[in-house]
Amino acid sequence: TSILIAAPASRVWSVLMDFGGYPAWNPFIRTIKGEKQIGARLEVGIEAPGLKAQTFRPVIVEVEPERAFSWRGSLPIPGLFVGVHRFALKAEGADTRFEHSERFSGLLIPFVGSVFDATERGFRAMNEALKAKSEGR
Repeated sequence: TSILIAAPASRVWSVLMDFGGYPAWNPFIRTIKGEKQIGARLEVGIEAPGLKAQTFRPVIVEVEPERAFSWRGSLPIPGLFVGVHRFALKAEGADTRFEHSERFSGLLIPFVGSVFDATERGFRAMNEALKAKSEGR
């Protein structure tokens, strides 16, 4: 998913990296706890529309200040289900293009189609909320 935010990347990044502020504005990722460094394990609580709230413990795989942040989560059994969740920020003049994505792989992919629809709706809701928060609305 993607959204144009009328704020500089530094402002959007500041909102994204303020994990403690998530409960106040983020309707999808309700909580994140952990260090913001590659290799660190996070505790992430999500509430995708229409699905039960979930908490998982992914590992950070990318941190590029004001550009990108991503983590990798998987089930304990290798090869069943892996997701790489990514936030990317790209300057477009004085604005910022926020790209929010996840790449899934694994043997369980054919059986979780409804989860993808709910996840996309959650991404879009978060994108709109990030836009509002970053623009000071």
